[in-house]
Parts: sequence; structure tokens; C-alpha cells
Amino acid sequence: MIAAIHSSRAVSSVTMQVTRIELPPMPEAVQDCLQRVRSAGGRGWIVGGAVRDLLQGGNPGDFDLASDLRPQRLAEILPKAELREAQLGTCRTTIAGCELTVTTLRAEAGYRDQRHPDEVEFVTDVAVDAQRRDFTVNALYYDPEAGELLDPVGGQADLGAKVLRAIGEPAVRFREDPLRLLRLVRFAASADLQIDPATAEAAKACAGDAASLSAERVYGELTNAFTGRGRGRALGLLVELGL
Repeated sequence: MIAAIHSSRAVSSVTMQVTRIELPPMPEAVQDCLQRVRSAGGRGWIVGGAVRDLLQGGNPGDFDLASDLRPQRLAEILPKAELREAQLGTCRTTIAGCELTVTTLRAEAGYRDQRHPDEVEFVTDVAVDAQRRDFTVNALYYDPEAGELLDPVGGQADLGAKVLRAIGEPAVRFREDPLRLLRLVRFAASADLQIDPATAEAAKACAGDAASLSAERVYGELTNAFTGRGRGRALGLLVELGL
């Protein structure tokens, strides 16, 4: 059972890089959602793969959002809100026919089931939230209204250098959730990135942990890897990393 600790954590010591940048206009549903968050006194960002894809000139189909508002508050301001994973800070909403996931900034600890955190603490600092994420290029936070890209862990530099690097200690990231081993392969192949040597070595060392994954999770991740860009390279990486 997850222990949800609803308190603020001290500001992280990580140096935050803030870049003024203008990306293509966001979908109406995304803009609407972020406006609702701002109107309620909160802050909101597009985060993760959508930002990575936009910076590479792509056209993402899915958008994940992050906010400093708590899940219950998000449910009050967002239409058709669904809070089945509120303990993880997740609120799902449907706006203009578009399904969006808005996740409260959080810190995590303990992954006894190698999937879910044992403890969740809601925070207000994106630099703290970034520490729980998998790879630096997936920890970029974009505020389209301000035109600001927040980069707590060096993801923009890694993306520019075409490097895929785990956040923190790679083996720790993979043991928290072995699905990240397969995500490593998919992101490297689809985004045309070279895996950081330390991250690759940790993936090889942890490859056996992938056997603990459910068939459904493996099927979903490999389907995405083998039906998207770079699928041939994805297969080669699976072999190379012992997966």
C-alpha cells in the first residue's frame, strides 16, 4: 500500500536551467487544461516525451502534464476528472475529446513491487519531481504561456548531444521498475539517441530483472518499439543489452 505524504519538501539543490524557447502551438485541449490550472492559482507544464519530441521537430500524439496542484484540487477544476490513481498524484481528464493525464509534482521512495513507489510525497519543485523520472531527456518541463523550458537534470544538453542517460544511478532506476529497460531501447531507437555507456552497462547488469515484468507490460512496450521509428535498431539493442 502506498503511503501518501501530503507535505512540501525543501527546494532541491539541483541547478535549474531555464531557457526561453518558442515551440509550435499546443493542441486546444492542452492549452485549455493549463489555463484551468493557472486560473486555480497553480502552475502547469507539459513534461516528458512530448517535450522531447517537440524539441526534435516531431509532432507528438500524446501529452502528459505536470502541476503543483494536488489531485483533489485538479479534480475540482478539470472536466470528467478520474482519480483512481490519486495516491500517485494522477488525475485523468477529458477535454474536447482529448484524454490527458495531469500528475502532481512528487517525490518517491521504495519500490518493493518493482513498479510502484512505497511512499509518495507531493512537492512544488520540478527539480525534486525530476529526480523520480527515468531519463534526462524525459525530465524537461515546458510552460507554453511563459515560453520557458525548465531543465533540472541536463536533459536539453543530452538531447542536443543525442545521448540517452538515466537520471541518478542507472542501476537504481532500472531496479525500481524493470520496464525502464525496455523503455531505454524504445527511446534510443525512436529518438535516434546513443545510450550513455554507464546507462548501457547498468542495463546489461539488470537485464535479468526484465523476467519479472508482466506479459501485458512487455507486450505494450515492445509493440510500441516494433511499430515505430527505429524498430530495426530496437531489435538490435535488445540483443546487445541482453534483453
